[in-house]
Amino acid sequence: MNIDSNIIRMFYQSVIQSVIAFSCIAWVNGLSAANLNKINRITKTGCKIIGTNVKDVSSIYEVALMTILKTTQLDNFNPINSLLVFNKSGRLRQLKSNPN
Repeated sequence: MNIDSNIIRMFYQSVIQSVIAFSCIAWVNGLSAANLNKINRITKTGCKIIGTNVKDVSSIYEVALMTILKTTQLDNFNPINSLLVFNKSGRLRQLKSNPN
């Protein structure tokens, strides 16, 4: 089978990586180290098939989480907006809490 590597890479990014990015916020923190390693091993196998480097699950998770946090920060109508505090570098500094 002779398929262009760019098409395979685009397929991986649009189908597989997007599913991981969409849902990883919900399940990454609950994974054991062994299960995370298994998923990363599958990702590395995909890299070998595609012939290029792709992001591991932890990197995808960090990007997805920061995207959600920055989107929340920009949305003044989101109730969580007032709880987020970012440093000048863009990193989340703290969550304000209200003890009441």
